[in-house]
Amino acid sequence: MDDTTVRRIFPQAVPVAGRRWRLGTARGVSYPADRAGVAEIEDISFWFRHRNAVLCEACRRFGRPGPFLDVGGGNGAVARALSAQGADILVVEPGAEGAEIAASRGLPVVEGLVEPDAFVEESVANVGAFDVIEHVADDLALLRLLHRLLAPGGMLFLTVPANTWLWSSDDDFAGHVRRYSASGLAALVTSAGFGVVYSSYFFAPLVLPVLLLRALPSRLGLRRVSTAAATLRDHRRHGIVESAIEACLAREARRLAAGKRPRQGTSILLVARRPARPA
Repeated sequence: MDDTTVRRIFPQAVPVAGRRWRLGTARGVSYPADRAGVAEIEDISFWFRHRNAVLCEACRRFGRPGPFLDVGGGNGAVARALSAQGADILVVEPGAEGAEIAASRGLPVVEGLVEPDAFVEESVANVGAFDVIEHVADDLALLRLLHRLLAPGGMLFLTVPANTWLWSSDDDFAGHVRRYSASGLAALVTSAGFGVVYSSYFFAPLVLPVLLLRALPSRLGLRRVSTAAATLRDHRRHGIVESAIEACLAREARRLAAGKRPRQGTSILLVARRPARPA
């Protein structure tokens, strides 16, 4: 994505260096601090690999030609995968450290928040918010902003953590405000003016491990995550255990691609469309 396209979407964006621009300051978001530690894990973790595979398939299937904004794109892990399959991607990231890492990965990045006066309405074809809206106090207001950002007929791609009963101290440390049900997320997106095109749980093989090893110990006061290293430990390589998990997730990816939808999961993928204008 070039400077002309970025300025067409964000007229107030100020060039910083290379393919990086800056808007205002970050407010009203809650993320853990160690972006560099997360970036290291993103390159080796089965969790990030599987999420990227699922999202790339969804964007291939439902995405429209034209600019794709990865809002709250962090270190650019998803954006890099989408760019590799041909998406005209732009990362929008409020954190300076995340924006810098995404730029170092060769991605165009706007550092700042999507705010009411920051963008041109109806200027992009696709918007992704991947594990973002659970960090925001007013998720409906953010979705309404994304609705204004999308052109009529434009596509919204969301992932969120699933199920309040899976809440753990990992959620507290990550800065999550909530977890979602599939029906609750669909109702929220509909309230923002979108039409739901596709919705599914995923990471079904992780439901029992997360319940037994995170949620229940947290509820009993036996698990208290207080550092990035602790919450990222589960993403590191574990030999035969990781191989077994990856085999289960590969099967899930094939089933999702074939149109099957798990009844449960630790995450939800939702695709929605801003309605086209009447002819």
